Amino acid sequence: MIDIRPATDAELELHGALREQGYGFTPPHGAQWAQTVRSAGLAERVLAAEIDGRLVGTTSVWPLAQYFGGRAVPMGGVGSVVVVPEWRGRGICSALLGAAIAEMGERGEAISTLGPATVGVYRRAGWELAIDQHWRRVPTAALRDLTPSERRERPATESDAPALRALYERHAPRQAGSIVRPDWMWESRLATRPGRYCFLVDRDGGIGGYTTYSQSRRTRGGYDI
Repeated sequence: MIDIRPATDAELELHGALREQGYGFTPPHGAQWAQTVRSAGLAERVLAAEIDGRLVGTTSVWPLAQYFGGRAVPMGGVGSVVVVPEWRGRGICSALLGAAIAEMGERGEAISTLGPATVGVYRRAGWELAIDQHWRRVPTAALRDLTPSERRERPATESDAPALRALYERHAPRQAGSIVRPDWMWESRLATRPGRYCFLVDRDGGIGGYTTYSQSRRTRGGYDI
């Protein structure tokens, strides 16, 4: 029998390790994830699937909201639905998603978004495709042909964080689907860590725009950004 329950604070490292296994992350990703969840007070938003006392699956439902028509609509952000390899195909993922939907309903989270690794299991649970994600392959030499601008970009510093957040919060309500980012999400996005970069453009004494990205080397040459 599959038992679905909230995770305890002491179990977060176990859930982090399961995420590493399921998604192919390298240590210390799991420990860092556990610390982020713990410091944000979100342990109760992590669901554990147990069989005979063993952790066999996990997911999380973050308390978020999205802008639609300029209004913030409560949203359950589902992330990291993971099942240990030897227990896959036995209904554990469906049980986790069913429990997640029930909890979202109780909390009044009217919508839910996620980035599916596979469509079938989420479609059966009630989700449907809403947007497309596109990948582009660009030779870096082509960037030399971009039209030069009088304004120059510069790396963001820690002191720029409040202005970056204010810029996002000013423009996000105008874009349907933009996420209302809580404090813990901003701390993660603006954190300085290997492979994470943030550049901005100064304009009229403020920040005119910014971008954040991660970069990793492809196994067959080139980089993913």
